[in-house]
Amino acid sequence: KIWIEKNNIDVTQSTTDSWSIISESEEDRKKYLDYLQKKALKIIITNPFDSIQYIFKQSLHTLVLNPVYIKYFYQEERGQFYKSEIHKKWIPIRIIYSVIIYLVIFCGMIYSLKHMKKEIIFLLIISVTYVIVSLGWMGIPRYFTPALIFLSIFFGNGMAAILNFNKLNISK
Repeated sequence: KIWIEKNNIDVTQSTTDSWSIISESEEDRKKYLDYLQKKALKIIITNPFDSIQYIFKQSLHTLVLNPVYIKYFYQEERGQFYKSEIHKKWIPIRIIYSVIIYLVIFCGMIYSLKHMKKEIIFLLIISVTYVIVSLGWMGIPRYFTPALIFLSIFFGNGMAAILNFNKLNISK
């Protein structure tokens, strides 16, 4: 607020987001966003440990799958879903669900090492890593959705490995 007043930036508070400031002037908006970017970089550089810790925590949150997001998000008032009791109730269930899915994916990766070309596996892993690195710091699970298409190949291989393993045990 001090910087805005000092630089005589014309602003009006947004009605939808309390943290967002809108200006009628494109020049003022650009100045304000440049200021925010410089301030954020300064905070990140002067506090590297806290920044890495924050990014790691947010990335882990991104990796927790949310199969009920659409069902409940629109039942709550805009932006209030993450503060609701429904969201809190689903967190342990989502964590268990995610662990099960990732275990099957891990089995699929092991299975894939024996049955797929290494270049394809590398490409799939790099594609998933790209999504995590570029959007994981935001901590929003739905931004991880593009990576799920790449992980689905490992999931399918994992299910095949698990089913084949059960067939071998049953026939013995």
